[in-house]
Amino acid sequence: MPLIAMRDDRAQWNDEGPGSSPLTEQVLAWLITSQGRATAITMDAHGHVDDADSADVFIPPGEELGRA
Repeated sequence: MPLIAMRDDRAQWNDEGPGSSPLTEQVLAWLITSQGRATAITMDAHGHVDDADSADVFIPPGEELGRA
């Protein structure tokens, strides 16, 4: 049975926004399988839920992109 881990991460795609601009979405949950694979689950502004396997970067809670 998969485990769902809740955090406050964000997923970003470098060119998926309007006019090929960056797009950032909140990660709702991380689905963790029994094999240890983690899949981020996101929801866009229209309420569509999807995985974020194609994201270019994941931003941890409290961090801003480009700053460590």
